[in-house]
Amino acid sequence: MSPDREPLVSVDIIGLRGDGITVEAIVDTGFSDYLTLPKWIVTEMQLPYIETLYGGLADGSSAPMDIHAATVDWGGKRRNIPVHVSSCTPLLGIGLLYGHRLTLDVVDGGHIEIRPLT
Repeated sequence: MSPDREPLVSVDIIGLRGDGITVEAIVDTGFSDYLTLPKWIVTEMQLPYIETLYGGLADGSSAPMDIHAATVDWGGKRRNIPVHVSSCTPLLGIGLLYGHRLTLDVVDGGHIEIRPLT
């Protein structure tokens, strides 16, 4: 848990060249897709463009969002997922959490655990 009381987890992104970057993403259970990343990471990792969609925002409005393909190391396995380009801190959504148990200790410095359901 961050000092701002945001549940942060590390996500490893693998680029087209096989290089990687680790990002800290906020767990957002209100985000039904997989992951958002800032444009600079998408560009640096050369993540391929898929399409532009209009997505619903928390305030009820919608906005165009570019979608790129990414590979992540998730629980020791590589997964190909769609990534939304966003100007905010990376968000990890329900799409990536699906099939896992999320446990949060909601206190300063609290432990966060994500485990596959068996």
